[in-house]
Amino acid sequence: MRLHRRVAYVSAGLGVAVAGTFIWLFLWHRPTELLFAQKLEQKDFLAADNRNRTSVLTAIGGLVGICGVLLSWRQLQANRPAALVNRELALNNQAAALKGERLAEQGQITGRFKDASLLLGHENLAVRVGAIASLG
Repeated sequence: MRLHRRVAYVSAGLGVAVAGTFIWLFLWHRPTELLFAQKLEQKDFLAADNRNRTSVLTAIGGLVGICGVLLSWRQLQANRPAALVNRELALNNQAAALKGERLAEQGQITGRFKDASLLLGHENLAVRVGAIASLG
């Protein structure tokens, strides 16, 4: 696995170096030479050179933006299985919590019923009537 990662990093570095060389040579340096060869006035030359470089930098910014979107999408796809597992675990935990609540409620009902049935044999009439009321 580490070898694949190293190969990916080296490939990415070489790709960036080749792209940088291409951008400098063909999109930055060469158009400047072509403009210079046209023997424009200095003001026109500088304006044309500025437009050319602005276009190149805009294109580079667009490519960086596209790369960012693609990397974000790839990361989202990589995290999706973990998110589904986390969601399933959360649903299981919620179901276990509901089951625990039901058991606790049933335990309370059972305890009240037991207490009321014990009070049915009490000497005091009011206590027996209260026990009958709580059973009903």
